[in-house]
Amino acid sequence: MDSELPRPSLLRSPLLWCGLMLLVFLGWAWRDSVGRWSYVRAGSVSAHSMASGVTILRMPGRSGWESGSVDPPPMSRLGLEGYGRYPELLRLRLGRPELSRALAEKELVAFFKTGLLDGREPDPVVGMFYHGAGGSSRSVRMVFIPYWCVMLAVAGVWAGLIYWRYRSIQEHRAELAGAAAENDSGHES
Repeated sequence: MDSELPRPSLLRSPLLWCGLMLLVFLGWAWRDSVGRWSYVRAGSVSAHSMASGVTILRMPGRSGWESGSVDPPPMSRLGLEGYGRYPELLRLRLGRPELSRALAEKELVAFFKTGLLDGREPDPVVGMFYHGAGGSSRSVRMVFIPYWCVMLAVAGVWAGLIYWRYRSIQEHRAELAGAAAENDSGHES
């Protein structure tokens, strides 16, 4: 009876191929974020792919939808100086996750003088955020997630889904085999 059960193949699984395509896309986005700054803004929340990571900003007072992509050099014209101050943003890098908060006036002045934040040098993305935001950073919140973190999370979820699929197929096979054995023993008596 077991030979009649279909043998699912991992290579035929849409889950495998969708996960691979998603990881390839994230790898491309990571590489693209070095030379381009892409963004999507919906109301007061915007997501940016820049400097080898994803930056999520909340800026009160904004509304509407907007998206686009620009090269890093014109960014200084947009009021976001920092690529000159932090040249490592133009290279593929690992970076570190960062959550920025609004700075008090003293902290902002100290940051502009020293380039340090909380006694340590910030990730360049956070440094660029405070440098570009100037005094208006009090109402803005930012989360920076490096692409390696995003890829690791996606790979973990993907591997978990593949394992879950494998386990559910095995349980289904065991149920069918048990039902077939019960059915066979019922015919013999």
